[in-house]
Amino acid sequence: MEQKLIIVGAGGHAKVVLDVVLANNLQVLGFLDDRATVAPDPRCQLLGTVEILEDLLDSHPDSQVLIAIGDNRVRRHIDQDLLRGIRVAPAVAHPFGSISASVQLGTGTVLMPGVVVNTGARVGRHVILNTCCSVDHDCTIGDYAHISPGAHLAGNVSIGEGCHVGTGASVIPGVSIGEWAVIGAGAVVTTDIPPRCVAVGVPARVVKTIES
Repeated sequence: MEQKLIIVGAGGHAKVVLDVVLANNLQVLGFLDDRATVAPDPRCQLLGTVEILEDLLDSHPDSQVLIAIGDNRVRRHIDQDLLRGIRVAPAVAHPFGSISASVQLGTGTVLMPGVVVNTGARVGRHVILNTCCSVDHDCTIGDYAHISPGAHLAGNVSIGEGCHVGTGASVIPGVSIGEWAVIGAGAVVTTDIPPRCVAVGVPARVVKTIES
């Protein structure tokens, strides 16, 4: 029996996730979203709000869930509070990309077009590897992180849970970025960045902390 996906989220990010899913010739039941009133893409229907998820899974026992929401904290909330014991889809990668056979990808992770992930990398659950970003050898990326379009991680970089690496940012080899840190667009990270802070500039400097 062919598995079908239920996409949680119906915003702009969900449109791109749908493209990745359809490029893999996977079937989609539809979108779920608590705020949307219309589907973000005519190729897939809006089924209703997230509260009907369990009923959908009961009526479609071959289905799995994929979170398509860009906000890292919202993805964590949905995963930890709403999807406990629910069938989460395996990672899905757009075929226009390069993923080493040795890479470990967590469930619910999505890899957009043009993504490169090299040998030995380990990527957690519900991670977004966005358009044309690169993750070099032996990097580790924590759950719920987001590596933005055009960002580049050199070898042996460690990205903590929930971290957001901004568009076009670069991280030199061996650097660690703490959990829930935010790296500004275009920044060049040359030293370790503590958890829960914002770092910007070339080279990147911490400019503020983020409350838990």
